[in-house]
Amino acid sequence: MEKQDSKTFLTFRVGNELYAVNTRYVISIIEMKPLTRVPEAPNFIEGVINFRGKALPVLNLHVILGSPKKATTPETAIVINELVYENNSIQVGMIVDSLTGVFNYTEGEILPTPEISQQQRKWIDGLVQNNETFTQILNLEALINEASHQWIEKIGKEVS
Repeated sequence: MEKQDSKTFLTFRVGNELYAVNTRYVISIIEMKPLTRVPEAPNFIEGVINFRGKALPVLNLHVILGSPKKATTPETAIVINELVYENNSIQVGMIVDSLTGVFNYTEGEILPTPEISQQQRKWIDGLVQNNETFTQILNLEALINEASHQWIEKIGKEVS
């Protein structure tokens, strides 16, 4: 029997749903801290924080994923990711309600995303079953690309 390679994922909760990101993107996890609001920023950008001497944008996954916003608790964290966007390396934070663990999943354990919404299908790379529920694996490149595209479109409409 051939052994399948596994990938490591950080899992977390946003609202009542479980999500995961590949740990190859995760560079740090920090406790929630005060954010500086940026004028004219889209609603999915909660603000910026000082991270290692740089202003780091922090995304509100509740807004992006269509989940009701929750109050911050001691379990709320910011997951800082680094990825390539339009041939540039960028760092971005994501507010999560709580961290749930780090897991290894093989390709065979990752189920295809059902045909629900074309928009959300872009952001979800697959599902992993946990007893009666599922963890949704986020495609960070697609999520950042779509969020940035919406911001650029919004700015373009306001200028014209």
